[in-house]
Amino acid sequence: GLGVLSVNALTAAHEVFVPMQAQYLALRGLEKLLSTVQLVAAGLNPTLSATGVILCMHETQSSHGKAVVEEIRTHLDQFRGTDVPWRDCRVLQPPIRRNIKLAEAPSFGKTIFDYDPKCPGADDYRRLAEGVIAMWRARGVLPPAATAPAVAT
Repeated sequence: GLGVLSVNALTAAHEVFVPMQAQYLALRGLEKLLSTVQLVAAGLNPTLSATGVILCMHETQSSHGKAVVEEIRTHLDQFRGTDVPWRDCRVLQPPIRRNIKLAEAPSFGKTIFDYDPKCPGADDYRRLAEGVIAMWRARGVLPPAATAPAVAT
């Protein structure tokens, strides 16, 4: 939903990541969200941008899913080089595959990394996070990996 709380969050944010399923109705929701991002950027938060689409519960074999992903890419590509807040937005990799462990973890009050850190869903989220961190480093938002503090695991 794009109510008052969502608009408030967009007003305070610097960038937006859009988690969505590769389904037709979700695609219409993406278009509405991007329009809202544009309105918020025009009036309340000129630094706001949409960075990426995260495909969740993704099934790579579905022809419908493949068609929707292609439509998302085509939609985003048509705005490259324009003056919209999603001009650099792209479909982020990897997609988060449908995985029962991702559905089970919250029912046990755990993150996927606590519940089953070696399952395909945890691996997808880990690789996605690594890709976003690399993107931020390339943009200068984060320091290079060599100077980043070590994180205990």
